Amino acid sequence: MREAGHVVLGGFELQTDTDVVRYPGRHTDERGTLMWDRVTGLLSELTGPNPGHDGLPAPATEAAPPSLIGVFNNG
Repeated sequence: MREAGHVVLGGFELQTDTDVVRYPGRHTDERGTLMWDRVTGLLSELTGPNPGHDGLPAPATEAAPPSLIGVFNNG
């Protein structure tokens, strides 16, 4: 990443670090907590909650609802 930043961003080097997360865990960063809560809340409204899975929405078993198709397909 550092080298890519240097090449693509005209000398600016990106700072990176690593963190190993194993399923069923997930990476968390307090800087993204508010957005994660918003997104999972909106998805839960559309798909219903998935009890027993940390409040996350149930996995999709059908095509995405029409209201989300544009979001995921850049349309």
